[in-house]
Parts: sequence; C-alpha cells; structure tokens
Amino acid sequence: MTINKAEIEKFDTIAKRYWDLNGPMRMLHKMNHLRIDLVEEHVQLFGKRVLDVGTGGGLAAESFAERGANVTGIDA
Repeated sequence: MTINKAEIEKFDTIAKRYWDLNGPMRMLHKMNHLRIDLVEEHVQLFGKRVLDVGTGGGLAAESFAERGANVTGIDA
C-alpha cells in the first residue's frame, strides 16, 4: 500500500480547520500567493489544465482555478 495511514489520520485532525486563516495551516495560507505567483511567472495559467497531486485541502488548486486554469486535484 502506498498510502501512509498516519498521514491520513494527521490530515483528518486538521481538515475541519484547514481553511481557517488563523488555524494550523495559517503559514501555508500566508505563502500560497507566492508559490502560485512563481508558477505563473513561468506558465500562463489561464486556459491551462493543471493537475495538483497531493492537493491536501485544495488551497493551491483553488488558486490555480481562480487564475483561469482547469484544475484536477488528487490526494489520498
């Protein structure tokens, strides 16, 4: 099996607060625009198909979609 049960359980404990800007993922929320901007410096996202592997709560996937990409996110 390639899915680590401990990782699934860890995410399950924070899933309800994932989108809380002051919650356990606050640093990811604060830096998300930087990583999306970095991608868009090299690839125009509008109209592109994006695969977000290991998407977690979908923070990057949602940001890609907001910039016009057609996004598929997958995670265990």
